[in-house]
Amino acid sequence: MAAHSVVAGVQEYIQAMVDRVSGMKVLILDEDTKGIISMVFSQSDILKHEVFLTECIDNEAFFQQGDEKMRHMNAICLLRPTNKNFL
Repeated sequence: MAAHSVVAGVQEYIQAMVDRVSGMKVLILDEDTKGIISMVFSQSDILKHEVFLTECIDNEAFFQQGDEKMRHMNAICLLRPTNKNFL
């Protein structure tokens, strides 16, 4: 039963975070947070909160698309505070 409440707590936290930003959005994750999201949300569940794309911060190709960037979409970053993510 404790595991269920941990999952529910993580779901509530993520839902509150993504629901604060209206409209279509991209959720930028790192390897650790990607695992957390995948354990508590299905792709269709996260889509219900208008998250149309999840992307890993390590994906350099996504961030180097030049003029084709998705500037019309808001981004929410859920990252662990590590040197790899921020330096």
